[in-house]
Amino acid sequence: MFDNSGVYRLTCPNCSMKYVGQTDHPLRTWFQEHYRDFKYNSTKSKFVAHLLENSHSMGKIEDIMDVLHITKKGRTMDTIEKYYIYYETRNGNQISDKNTVKPNRIFEAILQGEANRMCMRSKPVTNPP
Repeated sequence: MFDNSGVYRLTCPNCSMKYVGQTDHPLRTWFQEHYRDFKYNSTKSKFVAHLLENSHSMGKIEDIMDVLHITKKGRTMDTIEKYYIYYETRNGNQISDKNTVKPNRIFEAILQGEANRMCMRSKPVTNPP
């Protein structure tokens, strides 16, 4: 799974803040670049800047990276990344792009649909009298 390109989420192991990004390189390679930046105190990555500024640890790829969607570079990847950035920003978890996420009716409709489905699943089934 880490040998594909796509949209990913890194989770800070200390405070659970999220960083959503995309890469057309293998995800493993992209993670190694984040790790190298952390090791050498480079703040090119907003995720690594967060870790260094808050004296947080890095964590292993299996523990902090979620593959959200495997896809090739292009508009689909861009849209999926924007959706997850929107989602995490809406939940107050997003490290990057807080100022660039604008209200999005389509994303809100998707999230509302998900919330409605979750609500329907959690309601107990009753038998009619």
